[in-house]
Amino acid sequence: MESCAYAEVIVDIAHSNIDRIFDYKIEDGRDIPPGSRVRVPFGRAYTEGIVLRCKQETALSLEKIRPLGKCLDERPVVTPEQIRLAQYICAKYRTTMAFALRLMFPAKLRGERIRKKYVRVARLLDRESALRERDACYAKNGTLKAKNKHRTLEALLEAGECPTAVLDAASVRQLAEKGVLAVEAREEYRAPTRGETLPPRQIEYTPAQQQAIHRICGSMDTEENKTFLLHGVTGSGKTEVYIACVRHALSLGKTAIVLVPEISITPQILAEFSRYFGREVAVFHSGLSDGERFDEWRRVQSGEARVVLGARSAVFLPLTNIGLILLDEEQAESYQAENHPPYHAAEIANMRCKMAGAPLVLASATPLVEDYAKAKMGIYELLEMPERIGKLPLPEMQIVDMKREYQRGNRGPVSGALYQAIRQVLAEKKQAMVFLNRRGYASSLVCPS
Repeated sequence: MESCAYAEVIVDIAHSNIDRIFDYKIEDGRDIPPGSRVRVPFGRAYTEGIVLRCKQETALSLEKIRPLGKCLDERPVVTPEQIRLAQYICAKYRTTMAFALRLMFPAKLRGERIRKKYVRVARLLDRESALRERDACYAKNGTLKAKNKHRTLEALLEAGECPTAVLDAASVRQLAEKGVLAVEAREEYRAPTRGETLPPRQIEYTPAQQQAIHRICGSMDTEENKTFLLHGVTGSGKTEVYIACVRHALSLGKTAIVLVPEISITPQILAEFSRYFGREVAVFHSGLSDGERFDEWRRVQSGEARVVLGARSAVFLPLTNIGLILLDEEQAESYQAENHPPYHAAEIANMRCKMAGAPLVLASATPLVEDYAKAKMGIYELLEMPERIGKLPLPEMQIVDMKREYQRGNRGPVSGALYQAIRQVLAEKKQAMVFLNRRGYASSLVCPS
């Protein structure tokens, strides 16, 4: 196949006047895959850019076309699907292509501000020589005369290899010179803390859970792009439904994204997902270090991780062959980005599902009014889970009309019923927890008459 002569590049300068494609000449017959980061001459300096596509011809004058610089990565940092997604973001949120593409990979990757982590590892080459060297650590009277060398050899004989950081440096150097061991630099992933991985447990699904799983998995089987609203009360077992659906996606050779609204929720749901999927789960949120985010992104990029669990930015990760995207607590305001571009994770997830022919699941005990209305109108498919696991009773609820409280002379934010309930709890030497929530999108609600 003939190599392409020109590359269409978006330079990494997020200015509206530069928001267009620039042609560069590919020299030396190089094969530059679309989505690759490259160094390109721009003005009087060099900058980074993303190759959108390569081609054989250009409409520009050859004198105006400058040569493409070096490719910065071993593999493309942006997939073809992500390029299409970036184009959608540009049209939807009126932003530049450079801004949209920046969402697709870790920010610290720009400008080579973060790199792979390597550790030096000592690997045992000759076990027989190692045994002789260990015996030579003892004097004729049986006393140990070379303690550091002995500890180094014992560790290597037991494990076969060890990081040099835990071994005696002088002993490692001497043994390497004798050909007993070899020292090599090895890449190491900076993994987020996951805690203890618990064994999988046998799940007995309720009829409502079974119905939800059946409908969602059926949509994956037919590659039907459909939106489900999973309306389940607190304690109805939504997480178990998530796990079953993700497991089905993996059985089909597909991948899955599960979004959660808050970082604080992530460890809880991660512990459950790790039970069943282990290291196939990548976690991605702003609470990770730059190195951890970079390495988790790379695990997704390489295909090592096929399940993504994270906050809203995780929706952009380079998963291929997506079988399912799920939003937990879909009503949460944190899914709306506050910076530029002002995307909403649900809208991005919906577009990725459309491109992949995959179902989108919006899950909540208190869904958005507009989403519940769409489900009632048949635009979304409504999946109800009205009962708790084990048929545990729901807490008693009382709605108090604060307008009537105002008419009775109560000018404070606490109703008489709540005041008496708190007093009773305190009298019984117990504790009370009061949640103050926003009313719709208003920061306050006042009914003076």
